[in-house]
Amino acid sequence: SIDLEPNRILSTTPLTYFTVDNDAHLATIEPLIRVDYAGNIAQFRHNDYDRAPLTHRSFEKASAFCKAHRKLLEVMRRFEMEFCTKLQVGEMIVVDNQRCAGMVHVLSRPTGGRVADEGEEAHRQAAAGGRSRAQRSPSTTR
Repeated sequence: SIDLEPNRILSTTPLTYFTVDNDAHLATIEPLIRVDYAGNIAQFRHNDYDRAPLTHRSFEKASAFCKAHRKLLEVMRRFEMEFCTKLQVGEMIVVDNQRCAGMVHVLSRPTGGRVADEGEEAHRQAAAGGRSRAQRSPSTTR
C-alpha cells in the first residue's frame, strides 16, 4: 500500500522560502506541495537552497517533515523519474514553473560535440580551471 502521510506532511507544513539579490528580497511562506480544492497538486516548490530552517516548528513536526522530505528525495532520485535530453544548437526547452506541477529541472555541464569559437573555448578553459576539455573527466548523462 502507498503511504500517504509524507504527502500530507509536505502539503500542510508551511515553509519559509527566500532569495536575496542586488535589487530584490523575495520571501513567501508556502508548503512544499500546494494542492487545489480537489486535492490535486497545483504547485511543487522544491529548492532546498532557498528554504529557511524549520525553527518555527516543534521538534516533532520538524522531524516528521525531514522524514517526509527524505521519502520525497528517494522518489525524485529514481532513475525512472529522469528525463534527459541533449539540446542541439538553436533548440531550447521552456519550463513554466508556475504551471508544471512536479517538474524539477537541472542543467548538466556541456559535453562538447560542436566546434566552439576562440572566445567560447577560452571561457570553457577558464571555467574548468584552465584545463582543456581533453584533460577534464567526461561527464555522464543518462
